[in-house]
Amino acid sequence: MTQEEYLEALRSGAKMNFNDLIKLINENYNYTPASFINGDLQNTATENQGSAKLFCFGVIHQLTKLEVLHCFGEHYQGVLNDPKVILTKISEISLSMVGKV
Repeated sequence: MTQEEYLEALRSGAKMNFNDLIKLINENYNYTPASFINGDLQNTATENQGSAKLFCFGVIHQLTKLEVLHCFGEHYQGVLNDPKVILTKISEISLSMVGKV
């Protein structure tokens, strides 16, 4: 899938798959792992790098907060399906990080 195809699918409301985006990023970008902090959550350069890649992709392509959340694919859908679930990466990172990258 090309970047254009991915973005078209995202903006059309298609169900997204997190691993598809990571594969796309790995094939098209040079990424250097980086630590990042949001709120009380500190991530080293070896933690949550899939999320970090997604956030960078979101900034590069000027995605909205909702589009970034949809890029988490099945992980975000799981939260939507059960809002009482203990929110992990998505709640801790994306909800406070989106728009601050």
